[in-house]
Amino acid sequence: MRERPEDIPDLVRRFFSVCKRKQEWPRLTLPDSLIPYFSAYRWPGNIRELENVIESLVVLTQDDEIRLNNLPDSIRLQTSLELRGSSFD
Repeated sequence: MRERPEDIPDLVRRFFSVCKRKQEWPRLTLPDSLIPYFSAYRWPGNIRELENVIESLVVLTQDDEIRLNNLPDSIRLQTSLELRGSSFD
C-alpha cells in the first residue's frame, strides 16, 4: 500500500461494503470526510491491517454512521498530525 497510496480510498470503500453486507447492516455509512485519515496513515500491517480496522469499525460502531472518534487512536492521531502539518506547506 505504501507504493500505491492512491488505491487506499477504493480499498476502504470495498472492504466497508463487503463487511457491512456480511454484518447485515445496510444503513451504516462511512463519510467521505474520513477517507483522508485512511489515506494518510502509514499502514505498517499493510492491507490486512486495513481490512481488520474496517471490520472492527463495522462491528463495534453503534450508530448508523462511523465518526472520527470511532477510528482507532493510532490512525486518528498520526493522521491528524500529518494533515495538520501538510496545511502549513
